[in-house]
This record gives sequence, C-alpha cells and structure tokens, in this order.
Amino acid sequence: AEDRAHWIGMRTVAEIRRENALPIPQNPDSEYRPIERIPRKFNPLRVPKSLEAALPFTAKPKIQRKRRATGKSPLDIAKSAAVLEPAERKAASLMQQLHSIKNE
Repeated sequence: AEDRAHWIGMRTVAEIRRENALPIPQNPDSEYRPIERIPRKFNPLRVPKSLEAALPFTAKPKIQRKRRATGKSPLDIAKSAAVLEPAERKAASLMQQLHSIKNE
C-alpha cells in the first residue's frame, strides 16, 4: 500500500517538452496553404437539330451574340442611354406627353 502512495507515473511528452523548452514539431505537409485551381473551360453546349425541333419554345437554346474585347456587343452599345441636354429633355418629355394624350 505504501508503494501506491509514492507512485509517480511517466512524464507525458508535453511535460518533457515544456521542461526542455522544445517547440512542437511541425509537419510541413500538415500546414495550410492556398488552394491552386486551374480555371476550367467548358465547351459550348451543342443541341442536335432533331432534339431542338422537338423542344418547346421556352426550352430552345437562345442564340448568343458575339461580344467584342470591350465586353459589349454592338447591340448593347447602340442601346446605351444617351445623356440629354436640358432642351432635348424638355422636347422628349413634351413628345411623350403628346403621345400619351393621343393614346388615351
């Protein structure tokens, strides 16, 4: 029974490290590093003509316009809003009012 009272277990690795001021060993494979992913390039979806003809209108693939290096298609550039001068704005407003009166 006396042996149990004086018994001291083995020191843990953490205790030995603290006593000797040793750092925790680092495994370089376990360290975080940024994920390097190559951007994926997908080929355009090709729908066979026979299948396309059988699809309802809403499900048919839409023809996409080619874009320039600026990122805007010729239609987008043509549709872009023009800033009107005050005189032009008044004239446009008057024309709009006349059209609305005519349509009533």
